[in-house]
Amino acid sequence: MGLSKDLIILLLLSLLILARRLPSVTIIGCALTTISVVFGIQTLILWLAGNALQGFTTVILLILLIGGGIMISLGVIGLYIAKIYEEVKKRPRFIISETTE
Repeated sequence: MGLSKDLIILLLLSLLILARRLPSVTIIGCALTTISVVFGIQTLILWLAGNALQGFTTVILLILLIGGGIMISLGVIGLYIAKIYEEVKKRPRFIISETTE
C-alpha cells in the first residue's frame, strides 16, 4: 500500500498552492484530523483481529491527531487575527473632534 513518487509530488505541490491562502491551514488541519480518525478506526479493527503492530500505530495515530488539532487551532487564530487586522485597517488613525479656523 505504498504511494508512488508522482502522487507524493502532486500532493506536495497542491499543499504549496493551498498554502497561499489563509484558511488552508484550517483545511489541512481538518484533513489531518479526518485521516487520523480513519486511521484510528482501521487500527482498532486490526487490533480486534489481532494483526496490529505494537507501539508504531499508536505513535503515528497520536502524532496525526495532535498535529491536526494544532493546525486547526492555528488556522482559527490566523483567521481571527486577519479579521482584526482588516477591521483596524479601515479606521482612521485619529479622530478629530473639532477644528479651528
